[in-house]
Order: sequence, then C-alpha cells, then structure tokens
Amino acid sequence: MISSLIKPGWQKISLSTVGLLDDRLSSFFRGREIEGLLSRISGYRDDLMAVRKYILRSQLDALADLVDGLQTYGVDAVVFKGAALMPRFFSDCPLSLLLDIDVLVARSQIQTVKKVLYEQGYVQGTYNVETHSIGPRDVQEIGEIEARHYELAPFFRAKPLSQEDIQNLGGIDTFNQRPLSLNHRQGYLFIEVDIHHNVATDTLVEPLLDRRVANKYGKGATLSDADHLWISCSRFYNEVALFGKRSLRQLIYSAPLMFEDINWDVVLSSARDLELSSSLYYPLITLGHLTGKHPPSEVLQEINPIRRGAQRDFGWQLGQLFETIEPFPFSPL
Repeated sequence: MISSLIKPGWQKISLSTVGLLDDRLSSFFRGREIEGLLSRISGYRDDLMAVRKYILRSQLDALADLVDGLQTYGVDAVVFKGAALMPRFFSDCPLSLLLDIDVLVARSQIQTVKKVLYEQGYVQGTYNVETHSIGPRDVQEIGEIEARHYELAPFFRAKPLSQEDIQNLGGIDTFNQRPLSLNHRQGYLFIEVDIHHNVATDTLVEPLLDRRVANKYGKGATLSDADHLWISCSRFYNEVALFGKRSLRQLIYSAPLMFEDINWDVVLSSARDLELSSSLYYPLITLGHLTGKHPPSEVLQEINPIRRGAQRDFGWQLGQLFETIEPFPFSPL
C-alpha cells in the first residue's frame, strides 16, 4: 500500500493491501505520523494539511535565518533528517507535524553555534505539554545532557502568530499540539532546533561532514544520500526495537532515497566500521518492497545478520508497526 504514496505519480494500489479496515485507515495513518500520505492518494479531506504546510514553511524560514547567521561566523551547518528530506520529497503534503529541526556541526564550533542561537532569540528550555509553553531548563540539567550526549539540549524560540499566519492555517480557531499553540485566533509557533555534533556515540563525524552536499531544497548543506539512508534505517530500527517507537515517518520520508544514485560503498563501509547488520538489513529490504527499488544483492549479502552473526537481531519489527502478528516462520513439522 504505502509504496504508491511515497512519490507523486507512482502507480496507485489498493489501500486494503495492508489488511486494514477502511474505517481504521485515518486513525492508523495519524497514529503512525504519516497522515499526509492518505490525502495524497485518496482525496481524503485533510483539514490539517494547511497547518502542516504552514508549520513546515515557518520552520524552514527559521532554519534559513539560522544557517545565514552561522555562515556569518564561518560555521557550516549540515541539515539532516526531516528538515532536509521532508521539503525535498513531501513539500506538497508534509507527512505530519514536524516537531524540530536537526542540524549537524563540528564539535569545535559548538560555542559559536550557541552564540548565534542566543542572538536569534533561542533559549534552551522545555516544552510544557499542559500549558503549551516553553519553560526554563536548569543549567545543571543542560550540562548533564550535553556531557553524555552527542547533541545539545534543545533550543526553542516562540514565534507570535500574526493575522496573516492565522489565515494561512486554514481558518482554524483553536489548536494545541506541539509545536503550535492557538487559542481563539491568538497564539505561538514554537521553533525547536536540535544541534548535533555527531549522529551516534560510536560514529566518526568527520567522514559525514566531508561527504556533505549542497542542500538544493533549502540553505546550507545536507548529508549525502548514502549517509542519510544508513543513518535513517539504523536509527529507525533500533528505536522501534528498543524504545517502542511506532511512528513510520522516518522510514517513509527516507524511502524516496531508494530512487537516487546511492553510493552503496559508503553504506557498506559504515556497516563494517560500526558493525551494523540487522539495523540495515531489515529496513533496507522493507524499503525495497515499499518502493520497488531493491538494494544490490551483494549489499544485502554482506549485511545479512546470519552471515554477520548480529548481536542485536530483533527480526523484522513490522508486525507491531502495521498492527498485525507476524506469522510463525517455519512450516508445521
């Protein structure tokens, strides 16, 4: 089913192929944070499409200002994940509300990055889901987060909504769901920026920065397609298996990469260096089925978890994502 949703013009196939009842479709897509796909192919009335488009445009405008500010101080910003792939492949129908903007920089430039963010009105805080507001974050907590992690504590900036902004929201009067708070046609959009100096604790960031490419769908640079693919697959698989993630957004916004000219040598090199097998093998095969563009057989052979003796092989992880029980893999004895 989802294979027909990923790029405009793909051949449409029946929505029933996943086995979901019609009256559960919209609920399923919302629960998996890919509701924009349903309206793309089905004509389903989507009252929140205008909201998602407005939020994405506003986030990209804020990102452009940030990139300009960083470049003034000689900082090369590498935009990645949803902020890079959503406008590239899904600008006409954002999959869901994009909560934050992810930017990768060299660790040596972190203090300069903080300076620019403060200058542009960002603060390191927390989002209060009850009051829909940004609260302060204690300096000790910030230090503890940043000492043990490869990204900084999140930065937030509240953008007051103008009357023009509200008109662009499609006429809604009240909406309180991160990152937008609107009550009786007054409110704020909360821009969140996540600054990374790496993408994982065991990864060398220098090769990623060396392979960066121009961001043709926004300002700054972005990861190469090969790096975006292996990082997205590996993160998605582990978050589903280890942390109960149920969103399909990261998998789906990465799927069109399968149609690009992927440097599979980069994927394999990363797999060898980081001992990745299961976290690439299963998602890549899944993307192959969704898109009809399968990874080269020699790639799958090398990352095969049986061949590699994977330590953290959690299987397909598809049953819980698509609300079904995966069948027993063997024929009855």
